[in-house]
Amino acid sequence: MMNGFQQAIATRSFPARARRAIRAFAPSSRLHYERERMLWRLVPLGLGRLPAGEPARTQAIVLLLAKALRAERALGRAGHWTYDLNRHLGLLQAYKAERATLKRDSPRAAPLGEAGAPR
Repeated sequence: MMNGFQQAIATRSFPARARRAIRAFAPSSRLHYERERMLWRLVPLGLGRLPAGEPARTQAIVLLLAKALRAERALGRAGHWTYDLNRHLGLLQAYKAERATLKRDSPRAAPLGEAGAPR
């Protein structure tokens, strides 16, 4: 007789369930992300490694998080013993929050016809 975990593995529904759980967690979690408190635990940052300006700094952080997220996914797919689901979720939360910040704060060209914009 198999337990629930063994049945999930046997029917291959476990990866789909894991993806659904992560998708349900990730959208709401970026609202609770605090860069100063959480980022240093996820990626090794030195003050000299990051640019001084805020949009450039956020872009550099997004690139570091993307690299760390790829590495963590590779560990998970390989079934490596050092894979940590909590770290994976933390990286995903930070990545989505930093991407949203970058999207919100990036300068955009004014639409044509507005004051100060060429017509």
